[in-house]
Amino acid sequence: MAAKEVVTLDESTPQLVVPQVGDTYAMPRSVAVTGNITVSGTVDGRDVAADGGILDKAKIRVLGIACGDETTAITTGTGKAEFQIVDGAFTLTAVYATLTTAGTGSTISIDVMLNGTTIMTTNKISIEATEKTSDTATTAPGLTTTALAENSVIRIDFLAVDSGGVGAGPKVYLVGYWT
Repeated sequence: MAAKEVVTLDESTPQLVVPQVGDTYAMPRSVAVTGNITVSGTVDGRDVAADGGILDKAKIRVLGIACGDETTAITTGTGKAEFQIVDGAFTLTAVYATLTTAGTGSTISIDVMLNGTTIMTTNKISIEATEKTSDTATTAPGLTTTALAENSVIRIDFLAVDSGGVGAGPKVYLVGYWT
C-alpha cells in the first residue's frame, strides 16, 4: 500500500487523516512530538508488546560465540565457551544457536550461564535432530535474566548432544543492545 500524504491545514496546525489498519504515512519533514505515543500490534513484523517497545535496529547487536571447532562432534559438558562482558552492560533480547553440521537422532540442548547461574527458564536453547539452527525448534528458549552487567562472565554449557554423534561447529548468539 502506498504511503499517504499528511494533510496540513497550515504550518501551525498539522492534521492527519484518521488512519485505517494497514495505512502508512509519509511525513513531509521532521515532526516534533510532545507527550506519549502509544503503539500496539507489530512494527516491522515484531510484536511491540512482546519486545517491550520499539528498539532501533541500528542499536541491536549480536554477540556470536564459537563453542567448538567446525568438524569435531560436540560433547556434553560445562564451559564449552566462556567470555566476559566488557565495555558496558548488555541487555539481552534473544538467544539462539547454530551448527555447521546438523546432529542426528536427538535434540541438542544448550544452557547460557551468567556468573555460574543459568539465565534461562526450563526452555533451554535446543537444536532438533537434522536441524542446523535453534530458530526452527519446537520450543523457543526462555530467558529469566536479560541484564548482563559489565564484567559478568558468560559460560556456555552443553546439556545434551545428538545421539548420532555428528553435530559439529556449534555457535551461540546473544542478541541485544549495550546499555
